[in-house]
Amino acid sequence: MHIEKNVYDNVLYILLNDPKKSKDNLKVRKVLKEMGTRKKLWPDDKGRFQPSVFSLSKTKKKTFLQTLKNVKMSDGYSSNISRCVDLKGGNILDSRVMIDIFLWNNYYLLPYVMFYQTM
Repeated sequence: MHIEKNVYDNVLYILLNDPKKSKDNLKVRKVLKEMGTRKKLWPDDKGRFQPSVFSLSKTKKKTFLQTLKNVKMSDGYSSNISRCVDLKGGNILDSRVMIDIFLWNNYYLLPYVMFYQTM
């Protein structure tokens, strides 16, 4: 369960572009520059860098979180998902519930995630 949670958290925080919890940061971008790979992702002289292609924009992020907040599951499947989504902060509060949704019910939500990525 710990490995699943770590992988899920890393993917989710890169998608949501959370600067505190994401593994996509300045240190990683400097390593890419040292390795000489993926020039589009290198930081500039001031330490700024472009978000990765997997990161959602603010509007896509808001729509994605709103969709998660409105998802209805059958009784006994999971806890109340709407309590786990923080729209004001733009974050997901309890990742264990979201792991259940994405890993075990991914056929339901995957088309929505793919749709928001292409918008």
